[in-house]
Amino acid sequence: MKLVELYEATKKVATKSNTKEPDIARKALVELIKKVCPKNFELMATGKAVRLYRGTAHVGLQSAYGFDYIYVAGRTEPRVSQTGANIIIDYTAQAPDWKSVPSRNLSSSCTTEKEIARSFGKNSFLVIPADSVSAFAFMPTDFNETHIGDDDLDALTLLSQISVFMASAKKLAGELEYEDAEWYTDELKAILSNPIVNVNLKSTLSLDDIKAISTFIEQSVAFAESTVGQPNYQDLYYNKFIASANEVSDCLGQRTLMSFLKKYVTPKAMEVSVVKSYQEVKPKGHEPEVWFKGPFVAIKSSTNDDLEDVAGILKNLLPEVKA
Repeated sequence: MKLVELYEATKKVATKSNTKEPDIARKALVELIKKVCPKNFELMATGKAVRLYRGTAHVGLQSAYGFDYIYVAGRTEPRVSQTGANIIIDYTAQAPDWKSVPSRNLSSSCTTEKEIARSFGKNSFLVIPADSVSAFAFMPTDFNETHIGDDDLDALTLLSQISVFMASAKKLAGELEYEDAEWYTDELKAILSNPIVNVNLKSTLSLDDIKAISTFIEQSVAFAESTVGQPNYQDLYYNKFIASANEVSDCLGQRTLMSFLKKYVTPKAMEVSVVKSYQEVKPKGHEPEVWFKGPFVAIKSSTNDDLEDVAGILKNLLPEVKA
């Protein structure tokens, strides 16, 4: 039986057993674990591997033996970064330095800290990766909050600044009435005529797209620097474009976006480790992130958010899973 079919079957059993046959629902959950993650379940239940948690808004949960649970087959479509800009996540999916690391845009992210998981969704789950998962990546801090660059900068801040800049450039490029404005020079017009100004940062970006964004930022920053000492034009969108270009430049430390990514957004610079098995996942730090590509079973308590209690109860299922 295919895993998806098995999960659909447990849905029917769980619905029926909630009121009449709780033992059947329990057996269905045990059978799902046996099919998907028996080895990793034993490692988790016996304390031989770190517990992984994930906050999510998943719906369609099924109940059995006091648990809510769901089988997740893994990502088949690239995810959209919560920052609203896919530049870094898509860069890591394609850059040579990241080839040996599970692609973040097709992976599921977890943490070893329950409180962090709770901040990412109304439901907090204990996550048991499928035994078929062949690579895990982890780092000491949340990826988007990891320090990058020479200054106190994180990925979220950089992407937010780039998003603001690109939005201001798109707005300025769309204002046709500026044709006769004194500050609307041929140089600025040429910069804003670049097709990349209309890119959707939430879409999947190729390396060529990211390189084009880098060049566009570089040209815009050079233009902004050339306006120093010029009259202060009273135009909101123009001034916002100039200011946001300077802010991105400050974030990048006078580097181009591509040179910045190549130097600072690397597994080594971000302290990313890659291992082949769940048991080898041993992240350090107070807010570690773990991600992997592939299926998993996620389980939570039906009555409360005590994930510690869930782990303890699941340990009681171990003899049935091993049987």
